[in-house]
This record gives sequence, C-alpha cells and structure tokens, in this order.
Amino acid sequence: MISTQHTVRPYVDLAPFQLLLDRLRLRVGADSVGADGHAVIHSDIYGSELIRLEFAADDEGMDVFTAELVSSVAALGLDLDDIEIAVIASSSYLKCVEVLFRRRADELTELPRVISLTTPDRPRSLSSPRSGARIEVVVCLSRNVPQKPLRPWRRGTWLAQTQFMVRSEATGRNFRLRPLGENDRLRLGLPKGTMRHVEVSGPAIESLSDESSVSVWIDPQLLARLSSNPSAPAAKALQLQLFIDVVGAVLASARETVDFAHVGFDDIEDTLLGRILDALARGHLGQTAERRRAARELLLDAARTDPEKFLSYTSASVGLLRATMEVLDR
Repeated sequence: MISTQHTVRPYVDLAPFQLLLDRLRLRVGADSVGADGHAVIHSDIYGSELIRLEFAADDEGMDVFTAELVSSVAALGLDLDDIEIAVIASSSYLKCVEVLFRRRADELTELPRVISLTTPDRPRSLSSPRSGARIEVVVCLSRNVPQKPLRPWRRGTWLAQTQFMVRSEATGRNFRLRPLGENDRLRLGLPKGTMRHVEVSGPAIESLSDESSVSVWIDPQLLARLSSNPSAPAAKALQLQLFIDVVGAVLASARETVDFAHVGFDDIEDTLLGRILDALARGHLGQTAERRRAARELLLDAARTDPEKFLSYTSASVGLLRATMEVLDR
C-alpha cells in the first residue's frame, strides 16, 4: 500500500495568488533562482553575500504584479488592508525563525520591486553556512474577516506561499546527527568507543525524497559538547570532518550502483550525490553556467575513477585544513 500526504486547502479563488508568487526570484550575489529553487553560497562568503527578493524583473513587470494582486484580492471580496505579504527566514540548526519583511496590500505603492534581506543588518537566520536557511514568502490574511463558505477568514491564514533554500557546500541538508546509544551501537554492529558512523539509506544516485537520506551516528557525549558550542573552532573542524565522512559514504553508495560508471550529471542532478557535486562545483555564484557545468562533470569523473582524489578535493573545498590549523594554533 502506498501512502502519500497532501495539503488540503478547502478554499476557492486562491490560484491567482500562487501564480504571482511562482514568478518571484531570489537573487544571491550575481546569481538568481526561481520559486522553490536552491541557491548555493560558498561557506567563505556565506555571511556576507547579498541576498535579495525580486518581485518583478522591471518596473513594468512590477506594475503588472501590483495590478494582479489588487484584482485577486477584489475577487475574494476582501479589502486590500485584509491582506499582507510576509517574508520569513528560518534556520533549523540555529533554531530561529525571523520575519524579514511584511507589508499590507493597501501599501502596494510603497512595495519596492526588489527588497534586500541582508542589509543593513544580516539576520541571524541567514548567518550559518552549516545549516543554510529556508526563505518563505507568503500572502496571508492580516486580520480576521467575516466568515464565508470556502473562503479563508482567520488572521494569519495563508492564501499562497513559496520558498527558496539557501545553502553552502557545508550544509547538511539531508544529514541527521543522531546520538549513538548502546542499542544503536549493537544494532549497527559497531565496537565500543566508536566516535561516529555514517549510514546511507537507499542508493545515493536515486531521486531524493522529502526525508533525510543520511544519518550520522555520533557518541552522545561528543554530540552534547558539539551542540553546546557549535561555533567553537574544534566544533567547526569536527563538523567539516563529519561532512567529508558523509560525502565518502555517499560516494561509496553511488559506486555500488551498476550504472554509476556511465551516468552523466544530468542523470543524477536531483539526487543526493548530484547536489553534493553541484555544491562543490560552485566556488562562487559569479561563475558562468558553463564553468559550473564543466566543474560538475570533472568532479563526477573523479568520483567514478579516483575516489581518493575526489575526497581530497572535498576536504580542500570546505576548508578543513584552515579549520584544523585554527584548532592547533590555540
């Protein structure tokens, strides 16, 4: 039996709002991604790269956006001040959620075509390259309105939403840190004194699901210390090493697949290994698409023919040497 989950929205006439949000773009440095896209920022510049939300490509497009929003609100029989647009950023690792921007629809004349999400002050939710961030844009009710059949009425109810993911090559988007308890150690057949163990569930070059596909089991005491001070130099170095361990486990899983020797990057783009290759290939967002494409293919070739060299490149790319030297210099 196959079980799937669906979001039930018992409302009508909301599709125009979603069509508006589907046209938004997130600009990160010189690059941009569309709705539900993923932007990758190198960890060295993650804390300084400019991130902006673009409602329209030009002033004419902004006029169209405004007009369509006004007509969509009217079709619901609501006033403009019943609706607001909000931009929310969250970081699961830092355990924080921040409202970066909000504007009622009756203030559309003050809505800029492009808004900066990182200036003048950078939000905490956009400061951790380890966790990355989720940026959500929602159109929602700004207050309670009279109840009508098949119409939203409660304050905060969203009419449409979209999201963007921002991450770095060090972001463990699909990695779960789990305490290695005694029962887990026995189940996995690990000796006492094991510090960490990486478990990959399913082939690494099959399409990703919504669930995490990699678990990193780590000694409970070590995990507690890591969680208590994740920004300490030793903790940062350990986190990078864990990432490299995960890459090694994912690579080993991919190499066990019969067709791995013949796949191109386009075949594995939306898989766990494909996302790792894409993150490593992006030295900075200013690269041309052609250079990123060539870098991904070179990395994939190394993963197929010389896995040790591939892991060495991974280590250099995430800055493990620099992080380790910082620990030893203390």
